[in-house]
Amino acid sequence: MASDILAYTVTRADSVERCKLLLATLTGANNTAGYDFDWTLYINGDVQAASVADSALALGLVAGVVKSTVNVGQHVVTNSAIEAAVRGGYRYLLRLDDDVVFKTKRWLAKLRQLSILADDKWIISPRVYGLINPISLSTVVTAYDTQIRIAADAIGGICRFHPIELVKDYVSDVRLPMGAGDATGIARYCTAKIIPMVYAQNVRVQHALGTAVQMELDPQYFAVHDVLQHIPYIPAHRG
Repeated sequence: MASDILAYTVTRADSVERCKLLLATLTGANNTAGYDFDWTLYINGDVQAASVADSALALGLVAGVVKSTVNVGQHVVTNSAIEAAVRGGYRYLLRLDDDVVFKTKRWLAKLRQLSILADDKWIISPRVYGLINPISLSTVVTAYDTQIRIAADAIGGICRFHPIELVKDYVSDVRLPMGAGDATGIARYCTAKIIPMVYAQNVRVQHALGTAVQMELDPQYFAVHDVLQHIPYIPAHRG
């Protein structure tokens, strides 16, 4: 194990535009993190992203690639990533979307440092720009000399930093739609366990070009995305 942080990204990038965003995320994250991390890329389906993943692995941008010939949804992947982090002895699990622009240098080092200051008792996300529907947050407060905002009802998955001790017993509900329920599932778990969900204001990321622009550039991807908000993963029957 080269790091105490395991990152995971699930992608079904199946267009030139989405593959460009994925490649930019892979290079941008590595160039600006300020802290070493191991990254596993999960390919959901027989999509163009598989070739990008192979190149990223060869270049050392990721430490591992897991390919599925079908789209198993985000919940199956989340459970696999948590299991891998526990099995690998990692201290932290980082979820990253495949279309993130990192605006803050040393963004990962800063998230890790804040987690240490908070005694690894928080789940932390950076400040996120470019969303059409941003989630509900508290006013800005200061903790450990850092401005934070607390998530009221959910915490997004664009860039989410978990101390593994907080989520090692979490099981993402595979009965939920493939493209929805990750944030609300984590939020319900955190609420039940009284785990604060915090947005660090000194770390900034952007949802790539902004959700609205991405929808305009790649309408087919988002048409499928909308469908996946309602359809669960149903494993093939094997008799």
